Amino acid sequence: MSTESVPSKRARLEDAGEEVEGRSSAEASDKMVSAPEERSRDEEFWFEDGNIVLVAGAVEFRILKGILAEHSPVFKDMFSLPQPPETTTQGTQCPVVHLTDSSYDLRHVFRIYILKANLDPFAPMVLSFDELSASIRLGHKYQTTKLVEYFIAYLGECP
Repeated sequence: MSTESVPSKRARLEDAGEEVEGRSSAEASDKMVSAPEERSRDEEFWFEDGNIVLVAGAVEFRILKGILAEHSPVFKDMFSLPQPPETTTQGTQCPVVHLTDSSYDLRHVFRIYILKANLDPFAPMVLSFDELSASIRLGHKYQTTKLVEYFIAYLGECP
């Protein structure tokens, strides 16, 4: 057995009860855990008559849940669960559902299901890779089979 001494641990810079920069370490850790993320409403998909708010990252989408429930059994089941009202960035009381998807990807899917007045529904669709991959990925996740089938066929038609 070696007779060399084991170096001692370095001293802590702070103890649980000591003040650090004017706050106790417990207060500092609570602040890091509970700091709410600043959210903003989406300019394209915020409808005043919407009856559900979907939050993706720091972006809020206020839409009609019936549109998504019509196309997705996952959303249909999700919306059937009671949701307590939560105050949004605009101060309105509306059920809020937090999603793990990116706001960028959700916006692509909403553009397909929620046709805006300034778009021509009969114009040929030209999609970027990001739009296509987001639509297929979220289509699988939310079981929107028509969306997935359409975009897989779209891929088959690409040169």
